[in-house]
Amino acid sequence: MSWEYYIEEHTAIEVAVEDLVKDLIERYDLSNKSRVREFTYKRQYLMHVMKSKTNRSLQYIGSMFNRDHATVIHSCNNVESLMDVKDKLFYDLTEPLRDVIDAHSFSDVREDKKRVVQLSSIIPFDTYKKLIKLKDKEHSTISEIIRRGLSMVFTDEETQKKVV
Repeated sequence: MSWEYYIEEHTAIEVAVEDLVKDLIERYDLSNKSRVREFTYKRQYLMHVMKSKTNRSLQYIGSMFNRDHATVIHSCNNVESLMDVKDKLFYDLTEPLRDVIDAHSFSDVREDKKRVVQLSSIIPFDTYKKLIKLKDKEHSTISEIIRRGLSMVFTDEETQKKVV
C-alpha cells in the first residue's frame, strides 16, 4: 500500500484528531456505561467531534465508546441542540474537552485533506509525519507546516510559493 493511498483515506490530521479523542476517552473514562451527565455530555461531545472532523463511519465512532451507530446519531443531534440553546451545564462540563481540542486547532479537516493529497507527490511521507508532529507540538497552522515541509524539499523560494 502506497502512502498516498494512506493519506487519501486517513489523513494525518484525521488520525491526530482520532488519537486526541482516544486520549480524552481514556483520561476521562468515557467508555464506561455511566449515564451521569458528567460522562454523557463529554462522551456525546467527543462523538460529535469525531463525526464532524473525520470521515470515520458511525459504527467506528460508536465502537470507540463501546456504543452503536444509533447512539452516535443521537449524541450528535443532542450536542447540536444543546449548543443551539447554549446549555450552561453542557458548556461547563465539556469545557476541558473543548479547550484541549481547540488548542490543537483541527479546523477545516476536509480542506486540509485536499491539500495533503496534492502534496503527497512532493513531500516524502517520513518528512510529512515529522511535520504533523511539529504542528501538534508548536500549535502551528497546517499552512505554516506545509511551508516548512516545502522548504525542506525545495531551496528555491519562488518554487515554494507556486506550490503552496
